[in-house]
Amino acid sequence: MRALAGLLVAVALAGCGSVAFGPAYTEDELARMCLRRGGTWYADELRGGHCEFEGTGFM
Repeated sequence: MRALAGLLVAVALAGCGSVAFGPAYTEDELARMCLRRGGTWYADELRGGHCEFEGTGFM
């Protein structure tokens, strides 16, 4: 009985550990959030893109 319980726990942990989770936000959502906050969105297919803000005093 104890071995069966251990086997069930091992199977449950192995099953949960193999789940692939997607990204929290899509590229379009990140770009919209960036533009909404006043930044400039630079799309990048390789690394995913980034948001850039211009600091005060720099032109």
